[in-house]
Amino acid sequence: MPFPCGVTSRRGGRVGAAAAAAAAADQEPSTSSAAVRTVTVYDLSDRVVDYEQAWAWQKALLARAVASADAGSPRGARDCVLLLQHPPVLTLGAGSTLDNLRFPPGSPPVPLYRTERGGEVTYHGPGQLVMYPIVDLQALRPDLHWYLRQLEEVVIGALDAVSGLAGQRELGLTGVWVEGAKVAAIGVRAKKWVTYHGLALNVVTDLAPFGWIVPCGIEGRPVTSVARLLRERQAAEDPFAGDALAQSAATDGGAAPDMLPLAEASQDDLRRLLAQAGASPLMLHDAGSTAPPSTTASTAGGDGAYDPWADDDPFAASLSSLPPPASPTPLGGEALGAAAAAQGGAAAGGGAGAGQQGPPEVPGEAGVAAALGLRHRWSPAEALLLREYACALLEAFEGAFGVRLVPGDPRDLDDLA
Repeated sequence: MPFPCGVTSRRGGRVGAAAAAAAAADQEPSTSSAAVRTVTVYDLSDRVVDYEQAWAWQKALLARAVASADAGSPRGARDCVLLLQHPPVLTLGAGSTLDNLRFPPGSPPVPLYRTERGGEVTYHGPGQLVMYPIVDLQALRPDLHWYLRQLEEVVIGALDAVSGLAGQRELGLTGVWVEGAKVAAIGVRAKKWVTYHGLALNVVTDLAPFGWIVPCGIEGRPVTSVARLLRERQAAEDPFAGDALAQSAATDGGAAPDMLPLAEASQDDLRRLLAQAGASPLMLHDAGSTAPPSTTASTAGGDGAYDPWADDDPFAASLSSLPPPASPTPLGGEALGAAAAAQGGAAAGGGAGAGQQGPPEVPGEAGVAAALGLRHRWSPAEALLLREYACALLEAFEGAFGVRLVPGDPRDLDDLA
């Protein structure tokens, strides 16, 4: 249970739960309550959690929060935040077009999900911190644009606190950029003003898989990570650091010098790599459909019935123009589990070596990272950077929303229906 952090960032700022009082003074939420609201945080930032598991937790926490409000409990009484990492997956927004996939839709290189969130296609993987706030905006400020800007502020604050990086917004777009490259993506949904889905910050993420897609549907704009930005800054400040930085950058794209660069791999190459690990690519169709995800999703949910959200989803500006949300349906999960078992505890070929460490392998999707040679184990310095950014994101969340985070026991998530 890593939270609370109780540490000080590299730039001298507080990182952790200590910022709540100052946050309340710096930013006044829409409510006039004198007491600072508390939000439970489930900090799994040092773990790689299968996407479907985290998605199920979000749905259960969302249902619990909505039921609590419907029963007359104070709005926001069940607010919480999940912070974690994912194995390699690609996710589509509710209205995402397949035009932003750079592979045949029926043959994805890694698991592919169509979700309910807004936005276009994005990639999640080890080394990327993903924050899922389940918060009631009626208890904060029932304003879509305000919420998105505050999530951006969370990332901007963390970048500055830990590394002194200047995160920026782009007019008309959602997310955070540094020097023209996107470092964090944001996509959300809400039911009865209770949010889910959230933000993803590339910290030490292997960036090669972003070459499979047009990230967030924005053509011609690079994606970056904190680690890459810090290397670039060091190179600019120290012209003699080039050799060491080049060695470090060799694994940023997911391949060691003697391995096939992942960004250049063909579909046959990817299938061969997965076959060697005893796995096959996973395609997640919309529930109730045998066709690949498309811009027109099935109107049936997992139980064959779809409950329209038109009356309770403030994030759906025009639901008539969007496909309805659908639960992802996994195909071939047994093969992926076999891949993870085949990998054992072996380090990834793309960046593992002496002195490197990381979370233990987990069953399911996590075997895909090792099968494709993607980095998923970190040096002590990289592991520390991940921890610092986990703490900084939590502190920045407190400041942006004027709340106080209290630690929750991640084991409680297993009890969710």
